[in-house]
Amino acid sequence: MFNDEYTSGVTVATLKLGNHYSVGDYGLKIRYCDVGGTKGTVWTSVDASCEVSDSKAEKVGYDMNAVGTYK
Repeated sequence: MFNDEYTSGVTVATLKLGNHYSVGDYGLKIRYCDVGGTKGTVWTSVDASCEVSDSKAEKVGYDMNAVGTYK
């Protein structure tokens, strides 16, 4: 639940994680992930990276995963 008591309404960073995938006879496959567009502000800096941890969804109900790390 969002608690206004701890926020000041100031953006301190923008975090983005993009998943780029293809579709074929094999199902869905993540080709790569990216953190483009992630940025800090004058008060913060952001070191970002990502990794594809599960690249294929061969059947309905299967999933694909990418993990973003932001420091």
